[in-house]
Amino acid sequence: MPLFSYLESHYKDKLQADFLEELFCENLAHVIEGKVQVVLYGAGSAGRELVECLKIFNIAIVAFSDSNTSLYGSELEGVPILSLDEVMAKFPDAIFVISSNQFRQEIRLSLKDKGIKRIAYIKDKHQLFSYLQLYKWHYDFDFLKVNKDSLEAAYELLSDKQSIDLYKHRLVLLSSYPDYDLYKSYFDLFAGEIKNIEPDIFNVSKYTPNYESYLYFNNDVIELGDNEVLIDAGAFDGDSAIEFIKACDRQGGSASHVFCIEADTKNFEKLRTNTSGNSKISLINKGLWSSITTLQFASSDNTFLTESRIVEDSIEMNYLHNCVDADNKIETVTIDDYFVDKGKCVSFIKMDIEGAEVEAIKGAALTIKKYRPQLAISVYHKKQDIFEIPLLLKSICPEYRFYLRQFSEHLSETVLLAKVESI
Repeated sequence: MPLFSYLESHYKDKLQADFLEELFCENLAHVIEGKVQVVLYGAGSAGRELVECLKIFNIAIVAFSDSNTSLYGSELEGVPILSLDEVMAKFPDAIFVISSNQFRQEIRLSLKDKGIKRIAYIKDKHQLFSYLQLYKWHYDFDFLKVNKDSLEAAYELLSDKQSIDLYKHRLVLLSSYPDYDLYKSYFDLFAGEIKNIEPDIFNVSKYTPNYESYLYFNNDVIELGDNEVLIDAGAFDGDSAIEFIKACDRQGGSASHVFCIEADTKNFEKLRTNTSGNSKISLINKGLWSSITTLQFASSDNTFLTESRIVEDSIEMNYLHNCVDADNKIETVTIDDYFVDKGKCVSFIKMDIEGAEVEAIKGAALTIKKYRPQLAISVYHKKQDIFEIPLLLKSICPEYRFYLRQFSEHLSETVLLAKVESI
């Protein structure tokens, strides 16, 4: 079946997706018809995401409430945060949606004790998390239509059935409205390799291990040999660097050197501590880009931002307004300037740099063309990454074969693997 025929036949629209029914149950008809007002209780990160999630269903939120009295009188996503008594007085017939994943049962009992009868919440905390994840990554089906040619061109580059199926399922999942069955099906099909990892595989005490740092180098595509040289772009705290050295040994090869590139100062200090004394690891505290320049940077020091990143434009700056210091800038390097011009041979590039991958690849074109290294590139930070990155890499090195893999049980860590096959 052609790609777009598949996407159109499996896509779930607003009426087919199960999110609203799971949330509002018997109150759903009144909510959709606008006959009842909706209040969110819990003005934290889940509340922020839930109010935006409900907007795609054209459901307006009249107010937030929260147990944190210091929030009263302020706003979250343009919605006022009021005391519970004030909300009950203003909106006596409202449905209260619990927008807290951690304390939903305690909140439900507290609201019930206050005499509130209409209380809505997702019973399973994992299910609520999945819906919020789906909102965060959601894009309209029209996005697929606009990019139809590029999506189909990238689809034709994929080299095995698992990659092809993952590509199709992910596009359906993220363009559909939030649906738990689609979500579960995706991970049942494509994250199964995680369940096969032995619990004691992570025996390094210096850093917090995660599945992707292991699976970058231990999977059914990548093969490591002797004298491997890794560029670890987005090195975080050293987890991938250490796993790479171990993977080379595990596969009967050897790691010659690892160049860790990490822009975030806080992460870099962890990286320095965790790799101290390892002569095979060199550290570079800069950002990666397509040119040597200075760019605005959002740091992970802020409590709202979980991942540090380069801020590329005014739209992103506006979204991150409360966690971007105007004076927080970083210097960038290019892989070509640092490696090709200095004669350093590269056999593997791993790249997870929070949306800067395309620009960094442009700055690595000569290195990729010259050494044809194996690649593990994150393709989930931006909507277009899943098709734009393989097309860009193919234009640089036509000999590459491409594979898609899912290296976590949530919507991040979708990774494009690339290698030049031996003849």
